[in-house]
Amino acid sequence: MVHLGKQTCLPSCGAISAMTDLLVAKPDGYLLHSKRVGSRATHVIGRHPKSEIVISHDRISRRHALVFEHESNWYAVDLDSKAGLESPSGPTKMHRFDPKEAWVNLGPVVIWVDGMTPPIPSRTPTPIQRQKPPVVRTRADFVDRDLEIPPPKELIPLILACRSTNPAQPEIRLLDLSESDRVLIGRDPTCDLVIEDESVADLAWLLYRENGHWTMADLREDPDHGEPLVRRSRLQTGNTITAGSVLITVASLESAIPRRDESEKDGIQDEFDVPNLGSIFDDPPTVSDLEDPEKPRNPMG
Repeated sequence: MVHLGKQTCLPSCGAISAMTDLLVAKPDGYLLHSKRVGSRATHVIGRHPKSEIVISHDRISRRHALVFEHESNWYAVDLDSKAGLESPSGPTKMHRFDPKEAWVNLGPVVIWVDGMTPPIPSRTPTPIQRQKPPVVRTRADFVDRDLEIPPPKELIPLILACRSTNPAQPEIRLLDLSESDRVLIGRDPTCDLVIEDESVADLAWLLYRENGHWTMADLREDPDHGEPLVRRSRLQTGNTITAGSVLITVASLESAIPRRDESEKDGIQDEFDVPNLGSIFDDPPTVSDLEDPEKPRNPMG
C-alpha cells in the first residue's frame, strides 16, 4: 500500500505570495470578511456555521462555493448553490481567478483573491520510467517532486483502491491518503493523483476535508445533454469514481494503522485493522449514484 502522508510539489512551481488574502465584500465595496490564504488552500464559503467563511444571508446556500489553490492558480467551484457563481464573463460552475480581475459574484456578495501573482511557468513533471506503468501515478511516481509540506494536524482515514478496466492490467493499487491535506485528481501531471487518459479532464475531482469528513467536489464541465453534475458529494465506503479507463473506489474510511488503546498494557493494539475490500468491485456504485446524506439529491446523469 502506498502512503501519501507527505505532500510534495515541484520545487519550480510558482510561489504563493505571503500576503494573499481571500476577501468577501458587498457590491458597494464594503468589506465583510478577510482571510489569509496560502498554498494548497481549500476554503468552503456558505451559510453553514461550520464553513471556513460564514455568510449569513438567505441567498447564500449552506455550502455555496469552494475556493482552492493549485500551482499558484486560484479557483472557485459552485457547490450546487441556488444563486450560483457569476464571473466577469457570466454564470459559471468553476472559475479560475485572473490576477487582473480576481473576483466572482456569489449571489449578494463578491469574493476576490487579493495579492495573487501571475503563475510562474514551470517545467512539466517527468514521470519515473517503470517496467510496468502504474494504474495511476502519485507524486512519488515523478522525478523531483520532493518539496515537503507539513501534514494536517487531524488524521482522517481514507484508503482508495485503483484498478484499470483493461483486462491486461489486472493490478489493484491501494493508496492510503489518511494524512493528506487534500487530493486533486486529473490528467494534469501536477495533480496529486494523475490519470493518464485523454478522456479525463486536466483537473477533474478534488477530495478535501470538511468538518472531519472527506468530501468530493466535481470540477468537470456539465455534459451537453442530460442532467448537470452533482458538484458536492460526501465520500462513503464503496463509492467509485469512473476516471476514463480507471476505477477509483473508496475501499475504507477506517484507518489501516493500529491506534493506541488505553485498555491495553502496551498501549498499542496487537493487530492491524486491514480494510476488507469484500466485493466492492463486483458492482461498484459510481459517484453519480450517490446522495449527500445531509442533503438528498437526484443522481447525476
